[in-house]
Amino acid sequence: MKAGKLNSEAFTLTEVMVASALGVAVAAMAMAILSANIGLWRAGMARRGISEDSRVVRERVLHGIDGQFGLRHARRSQITFASNQISFHDAGAGDGLVLLWPSNRPPAYVFRSGTQQLTMGGAFVDSFAVAATGNILNIDLTLAVTNRSKKYAQPQRIRVYLLNE
Repeated sequence: MKAGKLNSEAFTLTEVMVASALGVAVAAMAMAILSANIGLWRAGMARRGISEDSRVVRERVLHGIDGQFGLRHARRSQITFASNQISFHDAGAGDGLVLLWPSNRPPAYVFRSGTQQLTMGGAFVDSFAVAATGNILNIDLTLAVTNRSKKYAQPQRIRVYLLNE
């Protein structure tokens, strides 16, 4: 056997190791960027969902369920409220609506058809307070949603001018 020349067309072990290390570093950076963007996307979707649920709750409180019993059309004598609910009773029609604001549960309403949730996006009541000053009803409501053990909350104040007697 003859001692031959080394094949100069092949990669050395050092070149293969450096190329592999660079490839792993680029893949790790790409995964880190992807992971951060997924977190931002989840946070954005949670904020969008809570914003939509807050809008739906506000519209249903003010304008009513199925176009009936909105607090915007209520008189002071038709409204009663407690620490976690608002009742609206239409004396002429004999119907009533109760808005329920249970802590850490979805907001709901009780109507002749039964109890229904005001939201469909998984939002729950984080805090609720109601106060009346003259013919103005102030509702301070914070809805929240949990996404991957992180809580996103959106406070809002609903001000209703009640009709005079």
